Amino acid sequence: MTSVTLNCLVFGEDPYNKNFSVEINTSKNVNTLKKTINDDLKSGIATKDLKLFKVNIVLGETRNEDVIAMLEIGELDSIGLEMKDNLQKISYYFNEELKLDDRSLHILVQLPTAATEQPGAVIPQKIKITEAFPQGLMYKKPKPLVASYGSNWQYQFDTQLVKILKKHTEDHYKYFKGKSTDKMNCPTYFLFSGAGTGKSRNASEFHNMLIESLKDSNNLELKKMIQDAWVFNVSLENGTSFSRSIEPFDILAIGSRMLWQVYTGEYDFNRFLFTYDSPTPFEVIQLLAKGHNREKKDMKKIAIILVIDGLQNFMLSNDDGLDKKKNSWFYQTLSKISDLGVSNDLFLIPYCTATITRPFDQAVQPSMRLRVHLPIASLKPPIILDDHNNSTKVFQDNYIMNLLVDDCGGHGRALEVLAELVKDKDINDCNINQLMHDLRSNLELRYAGALNISASDAQAIVRAILTRTRLDPRNVVPGTNRFPDYFVQPGLIRFEKIGTSIEGYLNAPYIWIWIMSQPSTSGGDPLLRDWQFCDYEEHVAKFDRRRIPGAQFWEHFEYFIPTFRCLKSKVLKEGEKTSISNIHAGARLRLKDNFNFTNHHLTLEHAKHQEDTNSSHYAKDKKIICEDSEVNVRKGKHCIINGGSAPYGDSFLGLDQFRKDNVNPNEVYQAKKWKAAKITKKLYYDERKKSAGDKDFFILFTTGKTNDFDIPTNSGIVDESNWNDYFGPFAGRAYNYAIVGALNINTATTTELMTIDDLGPETAYNIITKRPFDSMTEAKGMAGIRKNAIKRLKIDT
Repeated sequence: MTSVTLNCLVFGEDPYNKNFSVEINTSKNVNTLKKTINDDLKSGIATKDLKLFKVNIVLGETRNEDVIAMLEIGELDSIGLEMKDNLQKISYYFNEELKLDDRSLHILVQLPTAATEQPGAVIPQKIKITEAFPQGLMYKKPKPLVASYGSNWQYQFDTQLVKILKKHTEDHYKYFKGKSTDKMNCPTYFLFSGAGTGKSRNASEFHNMLIESLKDSNNLELKKMIQDAWVFNVSLENGTSFSRSIEPFDILAIGSRMLWQVYTGEYDFNRFLFTYDSPTPFEVIQLLAKGHNREKKDMKKIAIILVIDGLQNFMLSNDDGLDKKKNSWFYQTLSKISDLGVSNDLFLIPYCTATITRPFDQAVQPSMRLRVHLPIASLKPPIILDDHNNSTKVFQDNYIMNLLVDDCGGHGRALEVLAELVKDKDINDCNINQLMHDLRSNLELRYAGALNISASDAQAIVRAILTRTRLDPRNVVPGTNRFPDYFVQPGLIRFEKIGTSIEGYLNAPYIWIWIMSQPSTSGGDPLLRDWQFCDYEEHVAKFDRRRIPGAQFWEHFEYFIPTFRCLKSKVLKEGEKTSISNIHAGARLRLKDNFNFTNHHLTLEHAKHQEDTNSSHYAKDKKIICEDSEVNVRKGKHCIINGGSAPYGDSFLGLDQFRKDNVNPNEVYQAKKWKAAKITKKLYYDERKKSAGDKDFFILFTTGKTNDFDIPTNSGIVDESNWNDYFGPFAGRAYNYAIVGALNINTATTTELMTIDDLGPETAYNIITKRPFDSMTEAKGMAGIRKNAIKRLKIDT
């Protein structure tokens, strides 16, 4: 048995003066840890009311104001990982591989609001709302549910979501008008996702989403009702947080926050809660009807939109909602929320969000009620609209900025941090390396708990993502002892379901994989660190053509492909048996058999000459002369970039199929940048014929489209239709590398020039001050450009 010492802090207190430590055996469960902490605190509150969040917040030797600020303004579900399951062992969260720093916080403790009340305090008799407001109240529009940096960005309507809302809203109204509402035809909308993915922003925009969805509707009466709807934004956090100790009934907690929205008195929220008797949502609506002098029949002409943000705060545990007898708190609350929409007297539309990443049917017991699960789309580069409806792009439009935005993978919080960092910078003249390190540091600070995973877990996640491993959420992720939900909960990694199947894939933006690979990650994996994900920086290094040109920006797509293949080889074990379908998951493939081979951790090489990539033309051994070595391609241990303009494949490697005669086939890559014309059957077959033999595996990459034709045996293709499926986190940068090509020396900015290997600040300055150039020969002589860098530049005519 192993004991760990955990540094703890009550959320809201000073991390440097108020932290404390507890020691506990990792074989004990979360409930025991709660009891141990509660005994230490002597809080006088029930252990079950404590909430624990696993974090990894480095305090350091001196006070760090950034840490203090983060704890003051951060949201617990993004700072840390909630330890909800009371019966889960401590080792699930803190295993032996995870090295705990004694100068870091490991546990944040959230106390219920009631804990701030003095024991034995006399709580006055509450006032019924009908007595407090005998004349009723007037409706008041809600405040937005989000106030973060990106809250003024124009909302991006998702076309799929709009279609879903249009159908269900029109159907709901049809049944309402026909007085035939039923739990099976009155929808409750749900948006469940991880932290920082835009749930609260989507909740704030739900009314506008409904308006947008009905823009082309023929039902003018419905459109007018939705336009003029009474909207209630109920938040169970962010200033109106929920505490079961003082609000024992969830549906009344919703009613209280509806009343708070229209309340015009001087009390703060806590005093408000202790003053007025908690109403039901229907009682609040009755109060408004009285204030507006509306009869029961009049209320049928008003649409009511009830938005509830942060529904996970009602859950007592991870399993709350799955009780087969349907007597759990959470299940009952969901039923009561849905009941509000099943009425012939009120046209009420409920919408709920929650930080829950499991599939809905694994979080809540199935029901005959109509539950509509809305998608959450990744963000595109955002814009800001001013009061005159003029639009301004948040990010400058150039390929470096586009690459940085793509690397954030449409993750809202990551884009907000990036926007804050670049708002006062000229991206064409800044230290791109420092910018990206600042982005990484800010995200690490905000997601400290979520990123505190072991080296083996990090490698297992990256392996699952890059090889598109099909996962069942009910089983652990291969190579770990944790379920997908554990890694998905903080919102950095996504679980993408396959159609209607329960199974799916893990996916994550490039920036998260890079962060996980860094030494600052606890137990960081040396193998991952060696991948050099931070390829933004300038590399003024010795001439080495095996290094990807362009400061490892991989400006030439032909370089990106073999490098990506090397990365894939390293997420598998050395000597592990694998297959082409595993390595090239996401591509369109046609294989004669499984095409099994032994994986080797590939070394990237660059052939000095143009090499034939058809293995049937090789002898038993095939030696390739590379930049500083001679390699035997038959061994399957090197991925080789072919000599420039070779009339064969762009890159290739031998596949170790453990044959005694050592006559192993090749794996051959060809990249085509056709943009207008589609890849035809003839073009594809011609490319394969010149590059590979019948027993070789050949795969073609193109950013364009492909005609519908049968590809040859032992072949594959990656095109516009499956680009994202194949490249995953690398899809955005892969596309940028494929379309950018060499930089125009007469127009490239300082930042762009300094992304080129062997081109430092002095050379960039020479180019900027001495251009324009008429030829590359002139540029090389006047600006002193090195041989390796000159290949990444061009002059447009």
